[in-house]
Amino acid sequence: PQFSSRPKSKPPPRQPQAGASPNFRSSFRPQYAPPPPPPPPRPVPKTPLDLYAILGVHRSATAGEIWSAWHKISLKHHPDKS
Repeated sequence: PQFSSRPKSKPPPRQPQAGASPNFRSSFRPQYAPPPPPPPPRPVPKTPLDLYAILGVHRSATAGEIWSAWHKISLKHHPDKS
């Protein structure tokens, strides 16, 4: 091979083909389906729950009494404690 003292020039940049994506890699990305719609909201019970009756306290109970009743019921129904 012959060596030349002349530096090699860079080839001109390639022009994208008509209708081609400007980003070459984007044409190989998978196309994902849109996420499914969210489920409908849960229905609200027709009869309101009396939380004081569930906890077994009076309506005039203090915050400490309500917390204590809730704590006892939660331990009673906890899957690891029952």
